[in-house]
Amino acid sequence: MEANARKKGIVGECLALLVERGLTNTTTRDLSRAMKLQNSGMYYYFASKEDLIIACAEEAILQVEERIIRPAVFLAREPRRMIEQLTETAREASPIMKFFVSVCADRRYEESMKPVLARQSTRYARYAADFADALNADAREITPFIYMMFTAISNYMVYGEKTFISPQLRAVQIKFERLTENDPAE
Repeated sequence: MEANARKKGIVGECLALLVERGLTNTTTRDLSRAMKLQNSGMYYYFASKEDLIIACAEEAILQVEERIIRPAVFLAREPRRMIEQLTETAREASPIMKFFVSVCADRRYEESMKPVLARQSTRYARYAADFADALNADAREITPFIYMMFTAISNYMVYGEKTFISPQLRAVQIKFERLTENDPAE
């Protein structure tokens, strides 16, 4: 248990450094220092630098989801407030998402990221179901809007420009408002 906690702490420390310095500007030596280990100490916890980078990338997307998506589910019945909260939190989480995207875009990590992205896709399907439950809606009806919202917010975190995402988020807001207006549970 203690080794797992230490490994999780290492991933957190290295992720913070990678977000701050960037994927291409962070050396193995930098990562070892962040772990408070000698250069070879990293290999006690990770088979390679690639394994550490992948672990950091997965932790990055989990942090983004935890900060952005989960709270949005609780605000689903207040669409305008939900969209405002999404964009505000997305702006704050932008550096973490940019690191995640940099790993996804780097050919060195292409194959290793496939399982991470598959797990992310599975979680997104569960989030869509959570939104459907929160809105008392048919999951088949709401899922395309949930994915549109995820895509828009992800783009905002990468590009930082609201004009790219406003039409998509407005469509989501309108759909959610219609669902809550017509909900007999209200």
